[in-house]
Amino acid sequence: MYLPIKITLATLGITAFVTFLFTLSAGINLDNLLDAYGFLAVLGGAVCVVVSLVLFATGKKNYGWAQGFILSAGLLLLTGFFALSQITFSR
Repeated sequence: MYLPIKITLATLGITAFVTFLFTLSAGINLDNLLDAYGFLAVLGGAVCVVVSLVLFATGKKNYGWAQGFILSAGLLLLTGFFALSQITFSR
């Protein structure tokens, strides 16, 4: 499989797993799951952007890794903002 796709699947899987672990402690319901995934995905996406920019700056031998992190950053930010848009703040 292509390296950027491997990195993207790994980061999405890690984010989903950590979200599941966080919601186990609070009791699993849809609101807690969307809250936790949204915040973790946006935070993870921001970290992936920084990592990919550093990797792009280091040279051509790391372009595969940098492409994987920038792709996963885009997907994490997209899904994170989508999950956070489902939150109602009138609790």
